Amino acid sequence: MGAARRRQATAITARVLSGLVLALISTGAIAAPVRIEIHGVVKSAGTVHIALFHDENSWDREDADSTVQVPAVPATTVAQLDLPPGDYAFFIYDDVNGNGKLDKTWLGFPDEPYAFSNNVKLGLSKPSFSALKFTVPPQGAQQVIQLVEP
Repeated sequence: MGAARRRQATAITARVLSGLVLALISTGAIAAPVRIEIHGVVKSAGTVHIALFHDENSWDREDADSTVQVPAVPATTVAQLDLPPGDYAFFIYDDVNGNGKLDKTWLGFPDEPYAFSNNVKLGLSKPSFSALKFTVPPQGAQQVIQLVEP
């Protein structure tokens, strides 16, 4: 095989491998462990809901990229997730009455225990994605969260 054919074959192989790596990353095949330790869970009968956001657009639209539900364990509930490395934000609430949705006050504020990533506190408006954002490196990440009682 001539030098030109070897370079062409090498270039094709590199493109195929790059495509495979991108496909693996986009399908979550390469994932990092993420542990979310949630303190302040009040009842074991409910479910803790976690809404994950991968970027500012999904956060602004309030359209979670994925949601996870874990059984509530009094005092501390732990969620173990496998996520592709990148930036994330989340909103958590403890569905204490088991109705499958976040109950809100007449002003629109949470009426069930809740928390944001990085333990960001709720003000008069929704926190920004940049305040909530945490990075998941290839080796994984951990968040220790304290639920806020409404």
